[in-house]
Amino acid sequence: MHQGYKFDYRLVDTIGANMRDYLALHNMLFKGAAITQDWVRWYHGKIGGLDKDSRGTRTYGLYDGDQLIGIWSVEPKIFVVNNGHHMKCGRCFAVGINPEYRRMGLFVELSKYAIEEEKKRSEYDFILGFPQSGRPVIGGHFKAGWEEAMNLSPYSINTESYTSSSDRRGAEVITDFAKYSSSDSLAGCFYESNEYRNLRWLLHPHHHYLCYGFADSYIVLKPYLNFCHIVDFKGSAKILAKLFTIAKDIAKRHGWVELNLWCADNEYFMNTVLEQGFTKGDQFVLPITMITVRIAANNSFQALESCHLQMGIEEAY
Repeated sequence: MHQGYKFDYRLVDTIGANMRDYLALHNMLFKGAAITQDWVRWYHGKIGGLDKDSRGTRTYGLYDGDQLIGIWSVEPKIFVVNNGHHMKCGRCFAVGINPEYRRMGLFVELSKYAIEEEKKRSEYDFILGFPQSGRPVIGGHFKAGWEEAMNLSPYSINTESYTSSSDRRGAEVITDFAKYSSSDSLAGCFYESNEYRNLRWLLHPHHHYLCYGFADSYIVLKPYLNFCHIVDFKGSAKILAKLFTIAKDIAKRHGWVELNLWCADNEYFMNTVLEQGFTKGDQFVLPITMITVRIAANNSFQALESCHLQMGIEEAY
C-alpha cells in the first residue's frame, strides 16, 4: 500500500531514549504548544506515574525506518459516572502525523494500531478525547472507531464593560489543594487527587496558573495574551459566585478583554455560570467535541445526567 516506505509501529520512550525525537515531532505538530524535556519528565513521568495501579502514560509511534513520523498518546484518568462509580479511562492527547506524510491514511492506521494495543492491555473501559469541533482530525478518529459523546461550548464574558468589585475578603492564593476537596465525588467529572492538583496546577515547570480558594471551593485560571481561561472550578454555588467575581476582577485589572470557559449543555454548575453573566460564544476558543472509544467496555459511553468537564484543547500545557 505504501511503496518505498518502511513503516513500523512501536511504543515511544518519551522520557528516555526517544525523548529528542518525540520533542522534535511534537513541536513541529503543535507550534503553539511547544514543550521541553522538563515538561515531558513532568507530565509523562511524574503526573503519568501518579496512579500506582496504572501502567502510566503511553505514546505510540509511527516510524518510517528510524524516523518518528506519527505520535498518539494516552494518559491514565479516573472518571466518576452517574452512580458514583469510579471508572478507569484514558485521555488521548498529542496525536498527529508529520505533514510530509499526510493524505496517506496514516493517522487512521496509527489510531487503529494504538486502540488495538490498548485493548490487549485492557487497562481502561474507555479512552476519551477532546478535539476542537469541526477539525478534519475528528473524521479520522471516527474512521478509527471513535464515537461522539457530547459537545462542550465556549462561554465568555467581556470584561471591558465590567465594573470591578472590591470584595475579596477571605479568598486566598492556593498553596495546597488539600483544603479544597469537598467536590471530589461529583458525578460526570474526572476524579483528581490533591497530589494531582498540586502537581498539575502549582508545579508546572513553565506556566503559572492563578489558583484561588475560599472555604471549600476553588478556581484555576490560565492567562493568555489578551484573554483568560477558567481551567477548572469546584465547590458550592454560593462561594463559587465569589470566586467568579474575583476572576472577573483579575481579568479586568490585567487588561484581559475576555474571561472564558467550556461547558456542556448539562454542566453541573451551569446556573452559576449564567448568573455570573457568561453567555454562549467566544472569539478566542472553539467548541470541543468529546469523543470516546471502547477498550474493555462492551457498550458505548453512556449519556451523563450532568457533568463537569472543564478540560479541553491544550489541557496539558
